[in-house]
Amino acid sequence: MSVPGQKAPIVEIKIELILHKGDKLSFVDSTRLNCLQKKNDIVNDYYYLVGLDKPAGKTAKLEDRPVNTLPIARPISSPKKTVTTTTTKTSYT
Repeated sequence: MSVPGQKAPIVEIKIELILHKGDKLSFVDSTRLNCLQKKNDIVNDYYYLVGLDKPAGKTAKLEDRPVNTLPIARPISSPKKTVTTTTTKTSYT
């Protein structure tokens, strides 16, 4: 878009950087990344078309997150069953 009285047009450039460990992406990671980028594009387009401001982030700030003070739940194991076998020996004479 050009602005009257200015020689250079005003542009908006958005750059997204995504970091990952290692020097190669696995097929699964590459697919997951591609789907994430497409989802983000769809969400951004939706907010733009509807005229809403995009939320800053879905995750609450660390200081606003509740702290879980409950003990970690462990499955209740049933009591072990004991199996007793009896062997009888019969001899015929």
